[in-house]
Amino acid sequence: MKKTLFILSILVYGIANAQIKNLLEFTGTNGSNPFGGLTLSGNRLFGMTYSGGANGNGIIFSIKTDGSGFKDLLDFNNTNGANPCFGSLCISRNSIYGITEGGGLDYDGVIFKYENLITGIPQIANLDTQISVFPNPSTGKITIDLNGTSDLQNTFVSIYDIQGKLILQQPLTQDKSEINMNQFSTGIYVVKIFDDNTAFSVRKIVVK
Repeated sequence: MKKTLFILSILVYGIANAQIKNLLEFTGTNGSNPFGGLTLSGNRLFGMTYSGGANGNGIIFSIKTDGSGFKDLLDFNNTNGANPCFGSLCISRNSIYGITEGGGLDYDGVIFKYENLITGIPQIANLDTQISVFPNPSTGKITIDLNGTSDLQNTFVSIYDIQGKLILQQPLTQDKSEINMNQFSTGIYVVKIFDDNTAFSVRKIVVK
């Protein structure tokens, strides 16, 4: 009994001293009655509201973990479903899957797939072939060709040595960017291209 009381007192103390920050307040226009849990992907949280949004039928949304960058990804409109169900949201690669309680052809609900998780990029699975790093092997400088897969607002490159140590990181401000590796010793490097806003990332092995 004494152990039980001791554990309870710690829990109560922790709750009393917890700091809670509201990251976002739903107003109806941006959704209302959030239903189910949140799914974390990269630095973004994804979720759904049961109602609200442009048509009053709920939305799919994402928001950064610091509360910034809220995005209304999809407004349900009855045709594509209405009132998404509790706990049904899941993410696989570049797609969100879920179930709605209503809407659809017979107004009895739908199973949906939303494919534009990364706006403007058709499939995250294809990014590895769309983004290229050349020449490889390299004698010094390499070129990263994003091939139009990023809006360049939050895109970065990080280069790691074979031990996993970060040796270079910089933003990519052009669709084709030249990176100087002349200062690096001969060896194998991992080049990671990532978008901090949409959480996509591609890794390439480069030999110098």
